[in-house]
Amino acid sequence: MKIKDLTTEIGFIGGRDAIMIEHINIINSRTIEIYVDVANNNLCSFFDKTKEGYKMKFGFVGVVYYSLFSYELFEKSMFDSLINIDTKNLIVKTDSVSCIQEIIGSSLSENALHHIVITAYDNIIEVACKEFTNEVITDNNHLNS
Repeated sequence: MKIKDLTTEIGFIGGRDAIMIEHINIINSRTIEIYVDVANNNLCSFFDKTKEGYKMKFGFVGVVYYSLFSYELFEKSMFDSLINIDTKNLIVKTDSVSCIQEIIGSSLSENALHHIVITAYDNIIEVACKEFTNEVITDNNHLNS
């Protein structure tokens, strides 16, 4: 298995404290939207260096698997940036600071699915889906969903 760091439309998002989950919208059993606040820190590399933060939506269509974990359940130690996720015999180990990664070579990705792991401040989200999108949010209409 290989881990690929993903770059969003705002740039590279790094560091566990960069993403705070604001809202998760399960539209139906195959479509999920995750709304987040993204804060610029010294591990991020935003395309627009003048921005301190963004509101974003991560969209998942054709979802076949979704899990939300408490970060502390997988934290090796307070001083170690190594993330360990052990789900259905999947073990992901990485020294990357990326908050959004795709697992390449898993049984899920070999079946033409995106296998995405998002590391947020308090949570780790793992999703296997046919389509993954990310976009900047300019209003708060998603809070009325």
